[in-house]
Amino acid sequence: MHCQRGAHQNAAPWLQLSHALAPEPRRSHNLAICLRALDRIDAALEIERGVVAADPSYVPAQFALADLLAQQGDAAGAVATLAT
Repeated sequence: MHCQRGAHQNAAPWLQLSHALAPEPRRSHNLAICLRALDRIDAALEIERGVVAADPSYVPAQFALADLLAQQGDAAGAVATLAT
């Protein structure tokens, strides 16, 4: 996949299409990773929040969301994310 090779610009449209057609935690999380690499932090946060809300058991999204929140200066939000 493009994202795994660092070609985030090429991967983003495909991941966005996949997310739009059939949202699924792993695919959505991969989209958020790609968006984060493209410095689209707000979009990545929105996607990760959606993944955690839809499937709280999907741990990679919880860690990614907590990390994004911490980087944005929201330590309390990061801790709360990991505490659920």
